[in-house]
Amino acid sequence: MTGDIRCSTTFRAFAEARPGPAWREHVHRHWPRLRATAADHPDAQTWRTTVLSLTSTPLACLAADLAEAARLPDPDLPGFLTHVNPPGPVVAGAQGTGGASLVRNLDIDLTQHESTLWLSQLGTRRVLGTTAGLWGLLDGMNEDGLAVSLTSGGDRRHTEGLSGPLLVRHLLEHCTTVAAVDEVLTGWPTASTHDLTVIDATGARAAYRLTPGEPTQRGRTRHWPEVSEAIAAMLSRPRHRTGYSTGAGTLHTAVYHPAEGELTLIWPDGVRTWTFGNFTPAERLLEYPATPA
Repeated sequence: MTGDIRCSTTFRAFAEARPGPAWREHVHRHWPRLRATAADHPDAQTWRTTVLSLTSTPLACLAADLAEAARLPDPDLPGFLTHVNPPGPVVAGAQGTGGASLVRNLDIDLTQHESTLWLSQLGTRRVLGTTAGLWGLLDGMNEDGLAVSLTSGGDRRHTEGLSGPLLVRHLLEHCTTVAAVDEVLTGWPTASTHDLTVIDATGARAAYRLTPGEPTQRGRTRHWPEVSEAIAAMLSRPRHRTGYSTGAGTLHTAVYHPAEGELTLIWPDGVRTWTFGNFTPAERLLEYPATPA
């Protein structure tokens, strides 16, 4: 890439079924930044853990296991990992479906993004996705053919509840079809407004809007007949944005092929593909031009 490069980040991809050394490195790398958003009162930590336990015992157990595996002597980490009362959402970007695939642009401030792809098996199925809040996911798919992506909705209200990235993780850990997602989203206590795009291995697809205190709205995805058309649309203006220096640029375009278990990430200067059966760890420097949006 040529030109005036001022914005950069390091992208990492790692495979670790259960949290171990790679998870600990991930936590230690990002916790100094994330700690500023964590509650700092012991009662708040206990309250967060209790809220998640009442909502989903399996998620609460996972959060506790992850905190222990991090081996980080910070009393604020367990509460943060519950994703209860998270900081306000910061993720944007166009999302939709093309053919039997999910395609999304990830627009987010480089300084707020973990730039990490994690292939895990925290429960009964393998899950591959882009992390947020250390173990939550901005998008991802599971080995049974469900793919999900998330953006912040236009409604900026923010209240008590659970984070969007935790919801994406929950859906991919526990659902295999769009029909199953319909059931899970009923009554989910979201802290912020989020838009979800979901597609499964049969090609069934749906879009959802979750708003605090309101019923979940279900609609149709933005859809193109062929995945190539969806990719072309995402790589073109106005969907593809270049405001990297102001935190409003498209960091990558993700293409999930859930029936094949394949993910392709498209950056301004390269392309990389992973599958559940062929996952190679990666680390690469990504550089973006400091141009206006």
